Amino acid sequence: MSGQFSSYTLIRAAAGSPVGLSAPKEGVFAMPSGICKVKDGPNEAAADAFINAYLSPEIQTILVEKSFVLPTNPSATIPPGFAQPGDPFVPDWGYVNKNRAAWIERWNQVMA
Repeated sequence: MSGQFSSYTLIRAAAGSPVGLSAPKEGVFAMPSGICKVKDGPNEAAADAFINAYLSPEIQTILVEKSFVLPTNPSATIPPGFAQPGDPFVPDWGYVNKNRAAWIERWNQVMA
C-alpha cells in the first residue's frame, strides 16, 4: 500500500470502521509534507510568512481534518474520532539542516 498509513486508517476509523492505528513505543513522526524555503529566494519575508501560516494551529487543524495526518503543531485541534498514537516526535529541522552535509559525506564514505 502506498501513501501515508495514517491517511488510510484514520479516515476509516473516524467513519466508524473497526480499524485502528498503532505506533512503536518510541513514537511516531509528525511533519508537514512538501514545505521548504528556497535559499536566496526572491522574497524571503513572504516565504517566512507563508511557512509560519502553514505551521499555525489554524492551518494545521485544517490539514488534519482534510488529510487525516498528525499535525506538526501540537496546538492544532484534533477532530473527534482521530486517535493520536502517543506523543509525536517533531524533528529539529534546524539541527538536521546544520548537520545534513556532514551526514551525507559520512554516508558516502561508509557506503563507498
